[in-house]
Amino acid sequence: MPEVSPTRNEVYLCTGVDIGTDNRFWITGFNPKMVPGTVHHMAVAGCSERPPKTDHNVWNCGANGNPVLEPQYPSFVTCADGDQFTSTLFLWSKNGAPYMLPENTGFPVGGDTKFQYLVLQVHYINIERLHGPVDTAGVDLTYTEVEPEKSAGMLSVHVRTNVPALSKTYQDGGCKIGENKILHPFSYLVHTHALGQVVSAWRLRRGERFVGIDEWKLIGKKSPQSPQSFYPVADPAMRLVLGDQMALRCTMLNMRSTDVIQGLASYDEMCDLYMMYWVWGNHTKLLEGNTYCTSSGPPRTTWEALGFNNIPETRATTL
Repeated sequence: MPEVSPTRNEVYLCTGVDIGTDNRFWITGFNPKMVPGTVHHMAVAGCSERPPKTDHNVWNCGANGNPVLEPQYPSFVTCADGDQFTSTLFLWSKNGAPYMLPENTGFPVGGDTKFQYLVLQVHYINIERLHGPVDTAGVDLTYTEVEPEKSAGMLSVHVRTNVPALSKTYQDGGCKIGENKILHPFSYLVHTHALGQVVSAWRLRRGERFVGIDEWKLIGKKSPQSPQSFYPVADPAMRLVLGDQMALRCTMLNMRSTDVIQGLASYDEMCDLYMMYWVWGNHTKLLEGNTYCTSSGPPRTTWEALGFNNIPETRATTL
């Protein structure tokens, strides 16, 4: 952040960096830097179109409208080319740790890749704790100009949360892998706000052993109240291929007297999975279709309504 001066909590601010077609890099690590307690989350997004030009290279940002606007900055979406979830390269929240990708693996940016620009998104929640009138929260990137053996990418699954008062509910979502590439998942991050108890993510293959029966394999499972870092997947040998399904469930406990719905503010809720994967070679475009999917959430969307069967109810909802 180029010495921003937020004046209210729950504001989303973005700033951009132009990489361009003349240079190509591979991002190999992310190191978040902020004043402890001031930031709810930070995201690094790759964008194919130039971020908006503003006087200070800062703008209000966030999908579906900000919960709070900072009047000194104009308002735009995170990426000019569409939804922020199509291009998230890194997310940090809730005391998460720095992250280095595996050896010989990197996110390709610049040059002839999909991402010509990088955008940093910062969600401020406790500006009273800032150490001065301006702030420079951000993410230090480690990168190389030497092409690695493996190209990294990100898939994300999201559920539009709906958590009734005084209830325990399951926020279910899922999507189908639509690209004819072999994806090697290696790390994942789960994200909810205060009500999340367990988040579990799974790979489904129908009829691998028995006709018509879904075979469930755990990608990862965490309490989102733990530090929201990227953790190794449950099985490093797992592969995702064309036609596989990904399933996500967030178990929510709401002891409040009011309903809590999907929203950008920290007092709202979210149910998100971010999964890093690699593919062999120089796949600069990686997934050429969507790299995210969103489900409408309960009561309309359940795993049963999505057509899943053989559901591991206990394993999916407990640690």
